[in-house]
Amino acid sequence: MPNAIRDVFAHHLSNIQASLPQTASSRQDKQPQKTASLAVDNNDSDSGEDDLDDFKPGTNEEDIRIPLKVGWRRYTIINRVGSSGVKGTVVYISPEGKKLRTLNDIQRYLNKCGEKRYSRDNFSFSSKWFVGEFNQPSEDKTGHRMLSETDVINMVDDLKRAKRRKLLSKKKLTPQQQQQRRQQEDSSQAGPSRQRANVNEDHNWAQTAQLLQMANIRMDELKMMEMLQEIQKNQQQNLEVERRREEDAKKAAARAREMEMKRQQEEQLQKEQELQKRRE
Repeated sequence: MPNAIRDVFAHHLSNIQASLPQTASSRQDKQPQKTASLAVDNNDSDSGEDDLDDFKPGTNEEDIRIPLKVGWRRYTIINRVGSSGVKGTVVYISPEGKKLRTLNDIQRYLNKCGEKRYSRDNFSFSSKWFVGEFNQPSEDKTGHRMLSETDVINMVDDLKRAKRRKLLSKKKLTPQQQQQRRQQEDSSQAGPSRQRANVNEDHNWAQTAQLLQMANIRMDELKMMEMLQEIQKNQQQNLEVERRREEDAKKAAARAREMEMKRQQEEQLQKEQELQKRRE
């Protein structure tokens, strides 16, 4: 009888323990299983490290511009423009017109084409670069407008100026200090724009110099052609003079022969007349 009571008590005790919440030790025992399952999910996923790598920026702006010089297009779909820059989605279009949205797509394309002039390091899907074309949707999302690099840079510069002026107004500076700050702000904000303007101006001057050089070469060629034409004309005139001289010489020789023949005939006639007179 005591053994039966002990068995019933043990059964009820096991049921009570099973109904109680898990203790810290039991949760710690089960935690490694959860971590292991997450590790498996990360290993099975293709979008872990690769998706982060898609948004790594390129080395510098000059390297990113290299593909654009050989037929690539890079345009940014703008989601937001702020004083810190542009937030948006970057899409590349290959020279064949294929849209590429990740660095993995770029790498597969380069491997397929066997391109050696540039690599995936010359591409960046970060919207912080003011490179390429920009597509800004309208406020009602019914249309969009295309912007150039200069347009976007000017928009960001204007927002930066407005933000700094707002901060200046909150600091309650004297008018003289505010004017000095505005001058510093304008000079600092205009720096990149001026640099780009200087680069564009240098590029324009280089193009102008090249055009002038080509124009000078063309002028030299035209002058050379005129000189050749003048030389040919003089040669033709000289040939014509020589031809006329030869014709005149031939005519003079013919007249001389005629006169000589006439003189000989006259002498022969005189001789015959003298002989006839002697006979008579």
